[in-house]
Amino acid sequence: MRGMIRVMAMADGDGRPGVVKQLRLNFGGICWALVFFVSALSPSLLPRGWKFDGVVCGVSLIVGYAFGVGVSWAVRKIVRRELPERVKRVAWWGLGIGGTVVAVAALAAGSAFQNRVRELVGEPGQNRLWYVAVFVISLVVFGVLLGVGRGIRWCFQRIARVLERWVPARLAGVIALVVLVVAGFVIQLVARDGLVGFADKTYHALNSGTKPNTVQPVSSFVSGGPGSSQSWASLGREGRQFVASGPSAERIGKISGQPAADPIRVYVGIESGKTTEEQADIAVAELERTGAFHRAALCVMTTTGSGWINERAADSLEYLYGGNTAEVAIQYSYFPSWISFVTDRSRATRAGRVLFDRVYDRWSALPADSRPKLLVFGESLGSMGGEAAFADLDHLRKRTDGVMWVGPTHSNRLAREFIEHRDPGTPEVAPVYEGGRTVRFASSPQDLANPPVEWSSPRVLYLMHANDPIAWWSPRLLFEQPDWLEEPRGRGVAPEMFWAPFVTFWQVTFDTFVGISVPEGQGHRYEDAMLPGWVDIAAPPGWSADRTAALTRVLEAH
Repeated sequence: MRGMIRVMAMADGDGRPGVVKQLRLNFGGICWALVFFVSALSPSLLPRGWKFDGVVCGVSLIVGYAFGVGVSWAVRKIVRRELPERVKRVAWWGLGIGGTVVAVAALAAGSAFQNRVRELVGEPGQNRLWYVAVFVISLVVFGVLLGVGRGIRWCFQRIARVLERWVPARLAGVIALVVLVVAGFVIQLVARDGLVGFADKTYHALNSGTKPNTVQPVSSFVSGGPGSSQSWASLGREGRQFVASGPSAERIGKISGQPAADPIRVYVGIESGKTTEEQADIAVAELERTGAFHRAALCVMTTTGSGWINERAADSLEYLYGGNTAEVAIQYSYFPSWISFVTDRSRATRAGRVLFDRVYDRWSALPADSRPKLLVFGESLGSMGGEAAFADLDHLRKRTDGVMWVGPTHSNRLAREFIEHRDPGTPEVAPVYEGGRTVRFASSPQDLANPPVEWSSPRVLYLMHANDPIAWWSPRLLFEQPDWLEEPRGRGVAPEMFWAPFVTFWQVTFDTFVGISVPEGQGHRYEDAMLPGWVDIAAPPGWSADRTAALTRVLEAH
């Protein structure tokens, strides 16, 4: 191994083939780029299209190349001697031939791996010839990033040469580096502000629109309806969809065969108050207006970044209680969750904490025997926001009657605490915390009965798939192998998946963009487990398994 690294580090010079010489590519850099390229073609959590796969491979190529160049430089500084030109020439031609064979074999294996992952999530396979395009895209991405890197190096050299007229060479290099770092920081700030400004205009306009077939409701039990303090226009795109899409008392009664009530849905848009506190106060006033504190169940929901609430989660609870429910949410952003997560995730935590505290203060003032069940729901970034209202598990037990958090992020404070302090012998993808007496993790409806011990109330449920990239993405993937890739693979994860520095991070990063482009029960899709989840957390008296099965068929067909 030591000899191979030495050859990789020293096989530069005139032995390079013509094209490689023109591009001035580094032997060790190409070797390591090939290693990273092969690793990038290994399976990740979800199937990727050929375009995404090309970008992942291109980024991995440039990271591997940079690493290899660094190794070459370090070894040359230590060894300080050159290999004979004949040895270099043989090494370069060997790399050319061997590298081509390895790349072709890796592309073939990568296409097979992707179809294997597609099979695991229930998707049809794709034509393996598309992997020719993967190779082309990866080379383009590599070339662009290499050009950017060399452009930065050229700037550094030019600045240093100018400075060498007045200061020693080493000091000139340090000053040039500082200048480039400061310039990069300024450019990053300008670019970030520009991108955020562009995103703000784009998504603000989108928030002002209305989804097709969304009609202003005539029910006085929802925000934006008759008697509401909130205008239809103020609710935002996702708020309008939320209040307009709920089932009516007539529909609920027709399905259940029993008398039903019109569900209450309260939503306060981001432009309805100057502060989160004002929005929460408006929400509580709307709950008062609609009689929400006299319903059987009241659910505080924290939205995703754009203000979205999963329709299946809301509908399931309403059907479960015959419409005798109230659901409340406030919008803290109109950006997609990934932008909100990167730019200012504190908005989500503040919204979750302030809204729940305001509702809890009003709810706790009611006589204990006439309060509705106080439930909590949040999905993805919304689950992280919802957790912010609670300091720990004891706080959860004292202030709620049931919690369902779906697709938690790796940054969820409470979820990570429960996972990291899980019972010995239980895996990260299916953790058991304190014997499952209060908190449970499930990836499917069948998991809700595990472990087979009494599930005390209030019940806290996390729905979390082993192949959900939102749940497992973390910067720590850059340099650290996670438990979920050391332990036996979870449901839906290819046994062939392995951890590689840098590579796995980029694979999972791109997986997050396709997390909802898979069938229910996979990735970031949890609709199939939401009704069973509510049933296990807070089923009304007399509910039966047969009614769950019948209602499941209705919701799946809806």
